[in-house]
Amino acid sequence: MEQYNSFIHYLQIHYKEKIDEYLESFLNKKGKKLLELNKDVYGFKCLNTDIVHYEFTKSELNNVEFDVYFTVEINAIIAQSPEVQYKKLDSKIFKTHMKGSFEAGFEFSKSKLEKVNRKPFEENLTYNLVHVIKKDKMDQYASKFLEYFCPEALKTPMKLKIEEMYKAKGIKFYRAPLTSNVC
Repeated sequence: MEQYNSFIHYLQIHYKEKIDEYLESFLNKKGKKLLELNKDVYGFKCLNTDIVHYEFTKSELNNVEFDVYFTVEINAIIAQSPEVQYKKLDSKIFKTHMKGSFEAGFEFSKSKLEKVNRKPFEENLTYNLVHVIKKDKMDQYASKFLEYFCPEALKTPMKLKIEEMYKAKGIKFYRAPLTSNVC
């Protein structure tokens, strides 16, 4: 099994090429309007795509939905004969929505690709690093967790054996000492 440094690293390895294809296809249909170009442009070529951020929007055990933010350099094709000529545009930031699971893979939501004006993580770094569960949703999340990992605990209160629950679902469990500055 491959090792990943982060979810962004996982996406970069497995979905960078698909993002490039998806974005080029989208730009070749709607790019002139989206990028506000008045010139004759015959198409677009994406270069140096870099996934920079993600935000989970929905999570239900194995199935998740999230927005992916990425920067990309775009070359506009401005002439096709006698040779293809490109004009390099400024690097842009885009956002698309993906959903699926690690087992079955992730897919793009076809209608949700948009250009954004600034990097989203510049706004609120803490909120984007820590998944926030609202107080009125905690019971719902706890019930889903127990339904999946330990349904008998919903009927009879008991001490949960976390390591055994995870092992039964094929999840590796690691312990590590925390330093005093880590919560």
